[in-house]
Amino acid sequence: MGAPVATYVLGALGAVTLLRALWNPSRALVRRANGIASCPGPDESGACQDTLALDTAPGEPVYNVAGGEVVSVGDTWVHVQVRNEPVILHYFGLKPSVTPGRHVWTGQRIGETGHTLEFGVTELVPESTGAALVSVEPRSWLAARGLSLSRKRLSAEGLWCGPGRHILVPQPVHSTSTGCGLKTPDRGGFALLPVSVTEQ
Repeated sequence: MGAPVATYVLGALGAVTLLRALWNPSRALVRRANGIASCPGPDESGACQDTLALDTAPGEPVYNVAGGEVVSVGDTWVHVQVRNEPVILHYFGLKPSVTPGRHVWTGQRIGETGHTLEFGVTELVPESTGAALVSVEPRSWLAARGLSLSRKRLSAEGLWCGPGRHILVPQPVHSTSTGCGLKTPDRGGFALLPVSVTEQ
């Protein structure tokens, strides 16, 4: 007589739990950062900065935050095309350890930092005349997908892009008429914890 179905189900759940315990991919850009160096938005001169910058110790490992393919690599940058979204992730200020054409998974080490790591997100948005590349607010994109900047808690006093699941994006960041025009991200598939992104 065969074993009950419950035995197989419990065995499969146990195997999945063991696999997750042994292999826990980093869902953060870095394990530890000294703090947030700057948020996206207009800088002192009025020029738009579409990346978020982390202050890090030299040699800190940098991890890819979404599975995909490395589409380009330079001396201090890596671009990754996300597998399930029309999105390219930009990592600046690192010494790359990957090559173009290589497939990378979430949590895979892709390089190590200098002093500052910048992270940006660009989305291919369909339009009536074709498609356009649009910068997406990176902190919100990470939060909406259950990802973070650092595994160790960051202090970001006075910075709107600091840690937390409820993000208030200031008008100069998202407004096309008075600011950078960064797009707020589409909702991700991570729904265990509530995340809100509100434009001020």
